[in-house]
Amino acid sequence: MILNTKNLPQDPLSAALFYAQQGVPVFPCGSHKRPLTKHGFKDASTDACQILKWWNDTPDALIGMPTGEVTGIDVLDIDDPEEFGAHCLLDLTANTTVKTRKGLHIWFERDPSQPLSSRVRPMPGADTRGDGGYVIVPPSCHAEGAYYFESITPLKPMPVDLLIRVIKQPKSKAREPDSAVKASKLSFCSMYADKALQSECEMILSANDGEQESTLNAAALKIGSLVAGGELGRGIAHDELMAAALRMMDFDATNPWTNEQLEAKINRGLDHGARNPRSAPVSNTSGEIPQAKEKFDKLEFKSDAAAKVTITSKGLVTQRASDIEPEQVEWLIEGAIPMGMLVVIGGQPGMGKSQIAIKLAAAITTGEGLPDV
Repeated sequence: MILNTKNLPQDPLSAALFYAQQGVPVFPCGSHKRPLTKHGFKDASTDACQILKWWNDTPDALIGMPTGEVTGIDVLDIDDPEEFGAHCLLDLTANTTVKTRKGLHIWFERDPSQPLSSRVRPMPGADTRGDGGYVIVPPSCHAEGAYYFESITPLKPMPVDLLIRVIKQPKSKAREPDSAVKASKLSFCSMYADKALQSECEMILSANDGEQESTLNAAALKIGSLVAGGELGRGIAHDELMAAALRMMDFDATNPWTNEQLEAKINRGLDHGARNPRSAPVSNTSGEIPQAKEKFDKLEFKSDAAAKVTITSKGLVTQRASDIEPEQVEWLIEGAIPMGMLVVIGGQPGMGKSQIAIKLAAAITTGEGLPDV
């Protein structure tokens, strides 16, 4: 992708129209960098009439640009260049670079096969702005500084070595015995908590007028209980909620919440939620719901082969086909797949369970016996 910024005008309205003429949708943001439109970056437009109206209403508005799928542009937002440089040894100087108040925005061409999400601190010193995010673009200017292009080149995909580090990956969890100690030390996020956190962030971003504050409070409360339950670190919870809150529309655009106010709301919610620790639900194998468990244990499965084999659900957990007398079993595949019985193929992700199942099904269909798996 080639973005022509050589003759970029320096007044906000003309610059916004300049971007739109090149097919890049834009929208106005206040000095707090939060959108001034009802639906945030989702209202971004290339319509000249709409852009004229926005900037006539707010002449000094910063120019916001959606990232990710909307524009085909992914951005690495480096807030702390020194910290980032200590952990990333790649040379990124040949990429389009925007100077910001505290650091840099490095622009990349989006790779549809490796979509980048908008994440807080996927690596030290930097955030990502991809699908579901936006950035402020030059020549936007506010009290704390101006945005300008340090270098301009044809956009290229993010280097693979960097992409591997910043793309969203599921995080494993490791439990410790004391939940109070866990809550203070954790820097991970379990898969269950990650889904809950992303869901709450989406709720924040889609909150209707008048419901923003209550939605943010409720989200922080729910996530705070997972922090206390050992499902994720407080730092991760705080950063993700804060990132969503910063993109949330204010109820009163003329009197927006400050970062300090948002921080206070989130921390208060996390503190209150911590009073009721909550962990990911686990399988019920200890009789916590005895009636349901009793009914399950009594279920019976009978083979269609003259009802030669009857086994309860409870027995399925402990009994194998090899434990049954051979003369009682009719085999679809000798020694592997008995007729009329449940067969479970288990193992870690990526071990080839699906391929084994396909080969077994093919063997049953063709009658060729057990394949080489």
